[in-house]
Amino acid sequence: MLRSIGGYDYPPHENANPVSDYRLITDAKKPVRVFSLSCGKDLWQGDLGVSYPELGKLAIRGAWMAFTSDDRLYLRWRDETVLLLNKITKDAPEKASFDCAKASNNTEREICSSRELSGFDRSISDAYMRLLNQTQDAGENEKIIADDQHKWIKKRNTCNSDKKCILSLMKFRLQFLVDQSRT
Repeated sequence: MLRSIGGYDYPPHENANPVSDYRLITDAKKPVRVFSLSCGKDLWQGDLGVSYPELGKLAIRGAWMAFTSDDRLYLRWRDETVLLLNKITKDAPEKASFDCAKASNNTEREICSSRELSGFDRSISDAYMRLLNQTQDAGENEKIIADDQHKWIKKRNTCNSDKKCILSLMKFRLQFLVDQSRT
């Protein structure tokens, strides 16, 4: 199995750099802090970037994090996945999967008032859409999934503004949708 050699530049150059090699979006005039991640004395995921011994130290090895001046955090992960996290400001509105201005019941208003519940709501919506698309792509009837989602929303709405109740149902629903999309 081939492992990462590091970014888009092949072969890696002498000044290997995650910001340029991975084409990270940054302001070129502002500093970027890049850290290699270690676990004990070894690089975390130290096998990344070492499949080509002839490249020596030129390949960017292991997992790394890059902090940019615009409050972005990039994390290099397996299979050349780069996770991007953006800082959320204190005054940023919660964003549910639905228009909070049209929240029609206490449960929806509670979701809109909570960053945690809004995040779960978006995740459930994404997982539901992914499962629905997989079902359609397989030529199966998506009506069963849509009906089940509507039943679940009705059940969720019986929680009213009880955050623990809503959160509990959301966690189970998200796990259910994820498990269904794997089968």
